[in-house]
Amino acid sequence: MKITSRIFTLAAATFMCFQVAAMAKVEVVWTNPEKYVDIKDPFNGMQNTKEDAFYNIEKVLKRLAKKLPDGYLLKLDVTDLDLAGETQSRNFRVVRDMFPPRMEFSYQLLDGGDNVLAENQENIRDTSFMNKVSLRYKNEAYGFEKQLIEDWFKDSFTDYLVKN
Repeated sequence: MKITSRIFTLAAATFMCFQVAAMAKVEVVWTNPEKYVDIKDPFNGMQNTKEDAFYNIEKVLKRLAKKLPDGYLLKLDVTDLDLAGETQSRNFRVVRDMFPPRMEFSYQLLDGGDNVLAENQENIRDTSFMNKVSLRYKNEAYGFEKQLIEDWFKDSFTDYLVKN
């Protein structure tokens, strides 16, 4: 009985590995982040902001990529990131509508056979970010940036999204 159980567990784990390998993936390259509008800081107090922002943006992109067909790959090369608001000192950021979130990047969407389905240079911003009533990420760190990315993703890849 133990052998049958182990064989079943091994088979299930192998199947799950193939499932994970087939899912859509995201690759993000952060090109010259020291030159980004909002990441540099003369007092060097923004290091955690950079790491946190990159982590949170990659996290939302990975979640969104799950809506793409299995085997697809979304590649982004980020060349600038301007977070919502403005840093007033080393310790806090003031968010006002005159400082919208913005992100510059190029992207490629590839199918499972490395065929380029879509590619473009983007400079996305949301000048009405403070007026959105249904901000999905309102209680999360980098919520304005996450919403900006989600809106761009849905607008850019509607034709490729898997219907559930």
